Amino acid sequence: MIYGIGLPRTGSSSLAAALRILGYEGSSWCALHAEGEVSPTLKEFWVDNGYYETFGLFDIYKDDKVILTTRNADDWRASI
Repeated sequence: MIYGIGLPRTGSSSLAAALRILGYEGSSWCALHAEGEVSPTLKEFWVDNGYYETFGLFDIYKDDKVILTTRNADDWRASI
């Protein structure tokens, strides 16, 4: 499983799109717009820009991967 985490406006939607282009299937969720794309099939990834608050509560297995999206603080503030 691949987990995409980070604040909103840090590229989480782009990360989900890139994973789909690479052939992965999964789901994504935007906390700002309360919308996303949920895969009805086996989930290989979950990208959620609301995870940054609760990610430590999840069980991570040794083969799982976490991708943290970040952005320059000044650019991030301007985009919000």
